[in-house]
Amino acid sequence: MAMLRAPSVEGIDPGQCGPRPGCRSWGRKTEMPMTQFRSLFLLADPRHPRSPAFERTRALALASGARVHVAAFGYDRAIAAVALASRSAMEQARDGYMAGLRHAVEQQAASLRELGLQVTCSAAWAHPALPEILVGIAEQQADLAIVDAAEQGLAQRLLSQSPDQQLLRRCPVPLMRVLPGDRSLPHRVLVAIDVLEEPVQNMRLLRDAGALALQCDATLRLAYVSEPFVVAGSEVFAGGGAGERMEAEIERLRRERFDAFVAGVHLPAELAHYLEGPAAEALCRFAAEQGCDVMALGVVPRDRLERWLIGNTAEQVLHHAPCGLLALPAAG
Repeated sequence: MAMLRAPSVEGIDPGQCGPRPGCRSWGRKTEMPMTQFRSLFLLADPRHPRSPAFERTRALALASGARVHVAAFGYDRAIAAVALASRSAMEQARDGYMAGLRHAVEQQAASLRELGLQVTCSAAWAHPALPEILVGIAEQQADLAIVDAAEQGLAQRLLSQSPDQQLLRRCPVPLMRVLPGDRSLPHRVLVAIDVLEEPVQNMRLLRDAGALALQCDATLRLAYVSEPFVVAGSEVFAGGGAGERMEAEIERLRRERFDAFVAGVHLPAELAHYLEGPAAEALCRFAAEQGCDVMALGVVPRDRLERWLIGNTAEQVLHHAPCGLLALPAAG
């Protein structure tokens, strides 16, 4: 089979991104043309005004010069239930709740403005919150949404519960999930590609993760996981026959596509890693071994039945990753 060459993405030709005068080497800076973040959307948790997501937003804004919008979305079931007895009493309680929420968000915004950053803020009573979040991201023309991953915090309410809080799959821009204890700026970024996806999707993934690495002066590594081949719900075991030949051919194709992609973007071999095993498990283990701060991977929307049958790597990584997550939406 002929070696594959990743196509250009929005005018970016990976064949022209190799070493050349004035181009920094891979590993400290990406060699693909990158743009700086212009607009950051912080999903604030007012209970923790100096949360990891807040600190990440502050550091990224200072590094990139991006404007920041701090947004909080509140709802209290007990207050809403008061409407059953008295609508006016509910509205009064809600107004008091929202006044506290707005004050907390304004305090966060003020602390960022003191650093010379351009900051706006908003607070809204919303249930479910997801539609309002998506509207806010669109209105702010955000390049990146940032959320905490604290236990029982905003990330779990937005990302783990269904059906109305599916930000991980619905966010139209890259979504960064920050863990407690994460550095303000990441030092090591791991990009998880899928060679069975269209090359253009992997190029977008590398470009967007590279933009983060560029602005953080972070090391960038790339990984692909070759998972066990499955037929009709059962593993194809070695031992001869058509199954073994099919497994070998698929493995050859995966490796060939991986090598072609790495060569196409001129990534040094020591920064490209071909892993084996269940995808989420292998990626999380490798990220821990390498001391990665952020794992970047694409999110492919799936219907409920497909997620139940085969799962979703991004969702599995969400619950087990030893580092922060940068979830990137599929192209188109």
